[in-house]
Amino acid sequence: MRPIDVKPGDRYALLTVVREEAPRLSHRMMVVRCDCGTEKVAALSDLRSGATKSCGCMRRERRMTHGLGDHPLYNTWWAMLRRCENPKAHNYARYGGRGIKVCEQWHDLAVFIADIERLLGPRPEGCTLDRIENDSNYEPGQVQWATAKQQANNRREPLYRQVARQLRDRIRAGQLTGKLPSAVSLARQCATSRDSVLRAIASLKREGLVVTARGSGTFVVPPGDQRS
Repeated sequence: MRPIDVKPGDRYALLTVVREEAPRLSHRMMVVRCDCGTEKVAALSDLRSGATKSCGCMRRERRMTHGLGDHPLYNTWWAMLRRCENPKAHNYARYGGRGIKVCEQWHDLAVFIADIERLLGPRPEGCTLDRIENDSNYEPGQVQWATAKQQANNRREPLYRQVARQLRDRIRAGQLTGKLPSAVSLARQCATSRDSVLRAIASLKREGLVVTARGSGTFVVPPGDQRS
């Protein structure tokens, strides 16, 4: 059997491979560094199977969560806090290092679970928790379940611009005319937040594609009157 290729920098849960050690009892052993900064030696088989996920800090914190340590959202909550608040986390620079924060109430695991279950429902297969706007914090109304591809798109382009592009294309194709649906209805259609829809509409107003009449709503500008 071809040996498994493992190199420094490979990650297994919260552990990053530093180097390989001499084998023990026929097991390949790795020196790994936890996101909390602690180094330990672990069997490669345990890393690959998920039996070893951290230096032990994960288990210690799990015991302090009032019986919720085994909840399906525990790891989501724990990883969110680590990347935003632990400078030793491998991805801290992209989150906490950029000023991304976790709102105060979501430091309470029970509150976080209740909010996510109420606002987003169960985590779909293949999705993780993502912020709707790339520069927003982790807080109610600013998170969604998203695939890795959707999250990559979010990093490249703010979500309200993606929504604006969708609406712009529908307007120019003649699929969206007259009075626009409510922001809540458009948010459902675009699978996004009401705030993102409102920002998208504001962008379309600046482009001269829609106009708001006080007390009546927002309307698509007739094609002949739209800016070229």
